Amino acid sequence: MKTSDNGRKLIESFEGLSLKAYKLTGESYYTIGYGHSFDKAVTASTVWTRKQADEALKNDLAKFEGYVNRYVNITLTQNAFDALVSYTYNRGLGGLKELIANSKTFTAMGNNIVTYWGSALRYKAALINRRKKERELYFTQEEDEDEMTQEQFNVYIENYFSTLKSKAPSGWSEDGRKWAEEKGIIIGDENGNKQYKAFVTREQLAVVLKKAME
Repeated sequence: MKTSDNGRKLIESFEGLSLKAYKLTGESYYTIGYGHSFDKAVTASTVWTRKQADEALKNDLAKFEGYVNRYVNITLTQNAFDALVSYTYNRGLGGLKELIANSKTFTAMGNNIVTYWGSALRYKAALINRRKKERELYFTQEEDEDEMTQEQFNVYIENYFSTLKSKAPSGWSEDGRKWAEEKGIIIGDENGNKQYKAFVTREQLAVVLKKAME
């Protein structure tokens, strides 16, 4: 996948454009263009044209697109891909790997964009604001598509099921839940999560019925 025009514009808005090199407080390298950095060729006296800045952005995007395409094994929508490229553009490969290591589902990865906002406390407020906008884009459904692909359908179903699992149980079921837990009929997953709002598979139902009949 490649970054859409919408994704590129978002990154441009986050990074801003500077045709003169500058150094952020606490950094040892200079930045220029649209947040182009970690480049030994850029010094305090470096000045670019708009064309050079656009070319550097194009090359930087290709690098970070490559990271997302290579390391993210979850099916992504275009907006989710754009959001992750923006995230990686700012946090780098290390940040992306941290996000991936702590995100097993489409939904978890989107929510964790804010959780793993970065580490620069000096810029925390601005970074969290950027992360929130990236998360918003991540979960935004494309409006210009007449038909949903199978991959997109799978993503949205996974998103829906993951949301159900995280929901708290309703109050009306409290007595029944307590009874089932006391009897050992419902014991939860390996982490003890009961997931009362999640759907039950046939194998889970078989185990529950067996325990109820014992």
